[in-house]
Amino acid sequence: MCIRDRITTGEIPSLYVKADRNDTKEDYMYKLRETMQSRYKRSFSTDEEVLETLKENTKERLHIAFCMNPLGHNFRRCLRTFPSLLNSATTIYFMPWPEEALRSVAIQFMSEVPELDSERNSVVALFVEMQEEVRALAEKYRNNECGYYYVTPTSYLELLKVFKNLFGEAYSSITTGIQAVSYTHLT
Repeated sequence: MCIRDRITTGEIPSLYVKADRNDTKEDYMYKLRETMQSRYKRSFSTDEEVLETLKENTKERLHIAFCMNPLGHNFRRCLRTFPSLLNSATTIYFMPWPEEALRSVAIQFMSEVPELDSERNSVVALFVEMQEEVRALAEKYRNNECGYYYVTPTSYLELLKVFKNLFGEAYSSITTGIQAVSYTHLT
């Protein structure tokens, strides 16, 4: 509710109440009027005019970065509850990563897996191809079924993390198994 109020009206509730010091509202308005007159080089005849100018300038200059995941029911519910998120805001959609960025990030992640030395380039190429294919399928799904599946950088990073963890576990398990077999073979 507070965010909706800020976006829609630009007002901050209880901003003009008595301060902690012993300032009165009149003292506060006097200081505000002096500041506004020196800043805007004009005189203000009423307190309401000062507050309205302050409110308009706040709406013009105040920027709030409000990030949400577009997946699921929470996003839709939030937009239905607070329509000013769309009406009074600028929505920025993140563009997909280019192939070179996907490749660079995958190389960075896979450099932490020394067991992949001989196959690193093939694995990186596979990750890039998978991400591009999923992006193409999401676009096809959107066009054919009018539904959205979001392919985000976060999903790509999660794929790399999961692969790295699973590969480490599998490699450790296989290494342990090979050591056990070779030990039993020697005895």
